[in-house]
Amino acid sequence: IPYYPLSDAMLGQIVRLQLNRIKQRVEARYKIPFEYTDDVVKLVVSRCTESESGGRMIDAILTNTMLPDISREFLLRMMEGKPVLGVNVCVNNLQFEYSFG
Repeated sequence: IPYYPLSDAMLGQIVRLQLNRIKQRVEARYKIPFEYTDDVVKLVVSRCTESESGGRMIDAILTNTMLPDISREFLLRMMEGKPVLGVNVCVNNLQFEYSFG
């Protein structure tokens, strides 16, 4: 069975699905808002189309980049006694950028 590459639109839908799962987890667990920009979706899609792995790369990017970055900040703020009022993910210089309110 041949595998056909996913279109950018399909990859974008998958990225949004995965980001919305993260959003639901953060909002349910920490009772804070989680927001992301369209540029975040575009950046993940662009990284997926750089290689042949396509949709499989989405999970790797979010699991190996975004989630550890967010977790580190949560832990650091917890140790310092600083609150996390929300998570906002955007893109700056082709990298994820986070603000935690």
